[in-house]
Order: sequence, then C-alpha cells, then structure tokens
Amino acid sequence: MFVDEQFPPDESSLWGGDSLQRWCYEKLEWLRPHQLRPMPNSLFDADAKPRTCSVRQGCIPDCHLVSAIALLAQQPHLARRLFVAYKPEEGICTVKLFNGSWQEVTVDTLLPCVKLRPAFAHHDGGRELFACFLEKACAKLHGSYACLCGGRVDESLFTLTAAPTLEIRTAMREALLENLQTNGDANLLACGSVSSTSGPSCPVSALPIRPNHTYIVTCIGDPGPNPSIMVLDLSADEGDQKRPESSIGELLMHLDDFLRTFNRLFVCFVGHFHASSSLPRHSVDVAVTVGNAGGASSFPTFEDNAMFRIVPACKMLLAVTLAQREIPQTAREFNMYGRFPLPQIGVTVLRQEVFPDVPTDAKSCTRNRRRILHQTPFEGKRQASLVFEVESLPPNLEYRVVPSHFFPGDCGSGQFQLHFTWSGPEDAVLIEEITACSCGTDVRFSGTLAPGNMAMFSSQSPSFRVCSPSAPVHVTATLTRRLESTLCWWKQDPLQALLHDLFCLFDADADGFLSRDELADLSSGLLRNDLPSKSAAGCTKQQIFAKRCDQLDLDTISFGQFLSQNLWSGLATKRDLERNALRMRGAGDRNSRDLHSLGACAAADSSYAAVAVLNCPAQSFQDARASLAKGCSELPVLSDAAVWSTSYSIQQPEFYLCPVLQGSASSAGCSFELRIQSSRSELHVEMAGDACF
Repeated sequence: MFVDEQFPPDESSLWGGDSLQRWCYEKLEWLRPHQLRPMPNSLFDADAKPRTCSVRQGCIPDCHLVSAIALLAQQPHLARRLFVAYKPEEGICTVKLFNGSWQEVTVDTLLPCVKLRPAFAHHDGGRELFACFLEKACAKLHGSYACLCGGRVDESLFTLTAAPTLEIRTAMREALLENLQTNGDANLLACGSVSSTSGPSCPVSALPIRPNHTYIVTCIGDPGPNPSIMVLDLSADEGDQKRPESSIGELLMHLDDFLRTFNRLFVCFVGHFHASSSLPRHSVDVAVTVGNAGGASSFPTFEDNAMFRIVPACKMLLAVTLAQREIPQTAREFNMYGRFPLPQIGVTVLRQEVFPDVPTDAKSCTRNRRRILHQTPFEGKRQASLVFEVESLPPNLEYRVVPSHFFPGDCGSGQFQLHFTWSGPEDAVLIEEITACSCGTDVRFSGTLAPGNMAMFSSQSPSFRVCSPSAPVHVTATLTRRLESTLCWWKQDPLQALLHDLFCLFDADADGFLSRDELADLSSGLLRNDLPSKSAAGCTKQQIFAKRCDQLDLDTISFGQFLSQNLWSGLATKRDLERNALRMRGAGDRNSRDLHSLGACAAADSSYAAVAVLNCPAQSFQDARASLAKGCSELPVLSDAAVWSTSYSIQQPEFYLCPVLQGSASSAGCSFELRIQSSRSELHVEMAGDACF
C-alpha cells in the first residue's frame, strides 16, 4: 500500500523541527482504517442525521481547524467536495485545499493512533473518517501536525472553503445580533475568546470557558433582542491525554451571556455566495515593495498603496479577502502559540470622489476626496476579510479597495493575494488595478505658503499659469504641505521619532535601510538584558527577532519593517523600547529636551489648505463670481489634510492654479509641493507673478 515519503508516518510529520511540542503518550502508532477499532464504515456516514456534529478534537490544540471541519460537517456537501479521491485498498487519499488557489494534497491512509483509535481529529463512535484525513492533509500542507497548533478559525475556514470569513467583535452588539439571526442557517458560525478574564458574571454551563479556544455555534433561538444560542466545545478531556475520545460539550446561553463570555464571532459566508461554487471569482497578486507600502489610512503616505477600482453593475454583496504570502514552514513552527506574530495587514474600502473624463491615479486618493466605508483591524494574521454591500454609483464616485500593512515602508513578506467574490452574475463587477496615469504632463513646483487670516489670497500667494492649445483642459492638482513633517510621518509620534533617530545612527551608508549586521547591533541594544524564553525554545528576544527576519527573507530592513517587528511583536513594551533607546543615545532622562521637542512634532496643525482655479493670478482675485475659471462653480473646500487634491475640467485654454493656506494668527507658513497632471502633452505650466516663495 502507498506510503507517503513526503509526509512519512514518523516523528518528522508529527512534530517537525520543534521538539518542545512533543506530547507524551503511553504509545502512539500509525494505523490504516481497517485496523481501527471500531472499524469505520467509510469517509462519510450515510446514516448521519443532518445538522449533527460527530467531530471531536483529540489530543493536540488545533481547535481552530477541528471546529472548521465540524462546521463543514453540518453541511456535508461542503466537506464531500473537498475529497478528490479515496482509495483505501491502495492506501491513498487526495484532498483539495485552498492555498492561494485550489491545490490537491495527496496523503497515505496511515493515521496516528492511541489504543486503536485516532489520536487527533476523529469522529464520535468512529463511524466516519473525513475529519481525520482533512486534518492530515492540512498538516502536510503546513509541514507537520505541530504546525496546526495555535491557529485561527477564520484562516482554517478559508483553507477549507475559499469563502470569506468575517470577524465581528462582540462589543458591536447590533452587528453581532444581525449576523447571528440572518446568517445562522446559511453560513458557518464560530466564536471564541482571547482573554483569560472573559466569562459571564453568572455561570452559564457546568463546562469551563477557556480562553484562546474555538467553539462552534450550531443554532439560534427565536428572533428577538436576547435569543438563545447553542455553542459546542469539541475538545477532548485534557485531563486524560491517553484517551482522545470524549463526549461533546454543549453550552446553551442567551445573547447577554454570550456577549459576556465570548469576544469574537466568526461568520463564514458559504451561503451568501452559493452562485459562485468555485470561490473566489477574481484573484490578483500584489508585489509589496517599500515604494508602494504606504501604510494605514492614518498616514499621509496611504495613497502610495496599491489600489483597485470596483465598478458594480447592480446592488450586491461583495467580499474581499487579503492574504499575505505563505510564511515558510520553519517560521510556522517558530510561530506556534503566537510566539511571533505575522506582519500586520488590513483592508480598507473607500468611496472616492472622481471627476468624469479626468484621469486620476492612486496619488489623488487624498483625505479630502475619500470616505472610508469599511476597514478591518490591522492584525498579524494570514488573511483578513470584509463583506459589504455595493451598488451602482454616480459618475463622480467610485469604490476603491486598498490592501496594506500598518506602517509605511513595511513590505512584510513581499507578496499579497487579493481575492474578490460577489453574489451577482459573473460579469456584474469590474475590478481593475489603478496604475500610474500615462499623463502627457506631470510637473511639480515647490515653495512656501504664508497663511491668510481673512482674505483668501494675499500679495505673497503663489500662482501657476497653465496654457493649452484648446479647451476643455482636464487637470489634477495635488498639494502636499509641510514637507518636512508629512514626508517624515514618524515625526508625529515621539517614540517613533526617537526610534527613527536611533535607526539612522546605525544606518552607516544613510540609504534608509539597515543591513543584517547593523540590525543585529541595534536590536542587541533595544532588546537588551532579556532572559531566554521557555515559550520560544530557549531563544532570547534578540534571537527571536533575528529568526523572524530570517523567515521573512530580509537581507535589509526598512524603518517601517523595523517598527512593525518591534512595536507589534510583543518582544518588548513601548516603555522598555523607549528606555533602552534613550540609554543608547546617552539620554537617560525621560523628560530630556530632545524628547520634549519630539513631542512638539505631534502638535495639531490648525491651518487649512486647497488649490483654487482662477482666470487671473492670485493677487488679482476679486471674488468667486468674477475670478473663478470656467468649469469651476465655487471655491474649493479647504482641508487640514497633509495632502490635498482635486480634479478639474476647465472650459478655457488659459487659467491659473493658486495654492491657498488659511489659519489663525499664530499659524506659521509652511513648505509645499504642487503636482499638476494632465493627459495633454502640449500643456504649458509656469510660475506666474513676482511673488517670492
């Protein structure tokens, strides 16, 4: 019979390279299905009652995966379609799993057993086998059974279904109640708690509620403000590891108790997207580099990210799942139980203001022109999903989807996959990446803006004359102000500014990157005086940090990656990082002048800016009715955003672009850069007037 040499029946398949994850059993042996007692009938039990759950966890802490398998078992067609071939007489089982795309995984039929029964995922009564082989296929895909420990149920559901899984925090009572009542029958529901202090004020069950454990939701009571909810615990009795079989744990509670007990609900949308049986419908790879890693929407470099335009033909549900490139197997083993989190990722959905017939690129996605509709939390995980409703928009609006890491310059593992699924017809949605405009004209001007208090413009206001052979003229203007702070986004946070100073001290060639040797020198100071961690195979924090960079395949590290690995890794608190950084700079006083001046960088800017289009220079401005160029009905709306943009269709061949800054009497002037783009190559742009700036 077939024996899989790539995933052999020995300890390498069980524990991989991590000897700490070996569980001690009296005896563990590899057996074929016909050697089990009782002998199972087949993969699936034809006599099993609908909506019942026979799946049990077993003796390794992979509740996230076992819960996902159990949820599939409630809709057997979902589990059956994963099996490509099962030939017990030849000892072969082939399963398809979603790993960026559907991938077939072939394993032998040898299962790790204790007392003639499967030791890990199994079925109550031993009548079925599909949970055993789904777990084994996932173990092979990820490197070993040990690599399945400490995962997330939303990731496991995505692997088994390719359907988006939405994570809802239970603090959002209305959203959670809506999802429980509207999605309970069609979709798959799981819940969990990540806090050891969570739990209801009154006992809801004789069973203890365990933190960092996944439970499945099987039924919801009658609709109402406080419905009853049935929750199942599939784990074995941990007090007796030699006995993998156990009775299921049932918890019946009302919504109020549910909210006090669990803090997360996971909804896998297998029902809403039934028309798309081979989910997802559209997938795209995104190469993440330092140049297009713009960070979260709170940073002024957000528009540097890759962006995708979404144009729906009608009203429908749209799902977006962002996955980051698979981390190598050794990193998975090192990452067990959250020892070292994955790079922080998130998805933002915007409604962007556009001007018909005026070409724009991602750089025009500035705060004054966009509205955030949906956004996932930024967390260190393999994928993040959003499910939301879209509809046809008027010509001046469009949807945009933006995948990103949290910190600018953090390119993580260097690769994103973006998966789109929708509930309407196959051709009901247009999805295209927004690339740089193939503009005929793309010019930049830099200078200094003086704020005006009452008047829109002053004698010092700059003007830029634009001439075209004919009208109309389509043009996009982007104004970046306070270059010294906007482009240096880390100055807005004292700790980030301090770490940046330190980063630069170790950057010998001043190229904005640290080599591995430079990084080792810097991290040895920041993560100093730490003891080896038992949860990380005796590694020090510095060794863990270096190991993580090894697995991300980083020869050099940007400042964004440096912040991500330090501020989100859990290796050191912000207080420890600040203390060690100050010590390395030779400034032990936390209230030093340098740190105080860094805090001043975070002061709010009370001035507002925009770009007006006039038929005269700024110094000749009279009023909006007389001075606006044709095609502009009103003066622009001023914004305090660091980067401001708009697009125009001007109905005259000559006009003036005039940046304006307004603020209080205490507001200071600021540096600025004006970028002017047009699809016309024959456009002529020059500075007008005698103003010095």
